[in-house]
Amino acid sequence: MNFYTGALHAVNWAANVICPILGAYFLCVDLYFCGQAHNYGQAHSRYTHYWYAAWSMFLIPGLMRLLEAFTGNGANASDPDTYYLALNSACNWLANVVLPMNAVVQLAKAIGAGSGVFSRTGHTPVWGPTHHVFIGLMSLCLSGIVKLILHFINNAQAVG
Repeated sequence: MNFYTGALHAVNWAANVICPILGAYFLCVDLYFCGQAHNYGQAHSRYTHYWYAAWSMFLIPGLMRLLEAFTGNGANASDPDTYYLALNSACNWLANVVLPMNAVVQLAKAIGAGSGVFSRTGHTPVWGPTHHVFIGLMSLCLSGIVKLILHFINNAQAVG
């Protein structure tokens, strides 16, 4: 076994085994501190970094697969279309998965904010859920625009 394959296996093990375990750990810590913060009246910004850490741990295996595809020794390693297809797939995934899920989360936040679920006093300002609805609708609009742009790029034909 040479150094390259040993380093590759170590990175694969860290990305595919350790990172998801740490992600689950950070989600548990976030949930614990979320309950503690609401009990003591602290702002949510004190524990959201655990939430971001958890999701970044869940994204690392995919990013490692992307880097492996770019640095692989196969025939596609020097093909310029590899980068184009990777960026196209990432943009497509963003428009088809991430933005609609963000819209769902924002609309759920709007329902919770409008009903007073997230309020300690039960008093909800009139504008409370409005920004969540706006962000959800803008996520859906941006998703459609990105899909349209990708459609034009993928189906482009030469002029002349």
